[in-house]
Amino acid sequence: MDDGALTILVADDHTLFRDGLRQVLIQFDPRARVVEAASLATVCAALRAEPAIALCLIDLHMPGMAGPESLEVIRAVAPRTPLLVISGDDTPAQIEAVRAHGAAGFVAKTASIPALLDALQAVLDGEACFPQTPVVPPPGGHRLTERQVAILRLMAQGASNKEIANSLGIALQTVKNHGATILRLLNARNRTAAVQAAMRLGLIGAPPGPAGPP
Repeated sequence: MDDGALTILVADDHTLFRDGLRQVLIQFDPRARVVEAASLATVCAALRAEPAIALCLIDLHMPGMAGPESLEVIRAVAPRTPLLVISGDDTPAQIEAVRAHGAAGFVAKTASIPALLDALQAVLDGEACFPQTPVVPPPGGHRLTERQVAILRLMAQGASNKEIANSLGIALQTVKNHGATILRLLNARNRTAAVQAAMRLGLIGAPPGPAGPP
């Protein structure tokens, strides 16, 4: 069934962890539909049965998995579905192996919920999301993606969330999620404060003023 809701596959062999991720995903998008799997075989079966799955959150330590190499098995079943690995092993070697075998991103199991939400949005936007590789590292240590900077530019022009969604070809909920992340990263109380902070940091330029008389 495809009713327009975001469908995400959560793959982990610990029920408690899957339940926790389900709650995070509902926070991310209240309409999200979660499909669960607990082994490599059930991941592949779910991807075959649910072509609408937009993203797979996957742990590397499940029955049938043989480390990062198993990601290629999953990609063979659903080559267009991005894989976001969530793992307790966040060594540089493991992260690079995950990247090399086709994952779109990596989040450590020790990461904060806001960090996971940011990673979810980045991967759904088609961006790679790995630790220590922010897409845009502006002054002051903030980490905004290129999509978030594009949204800031449109905010500076006074565009509404709906207008931003139409302009960028993304869902309205996606714009709202990005907006919340932008406010948090820039420590801003509202859109106006976020735009002002972004201009001070050099992330965006001042919006064009009204045209003068000919």
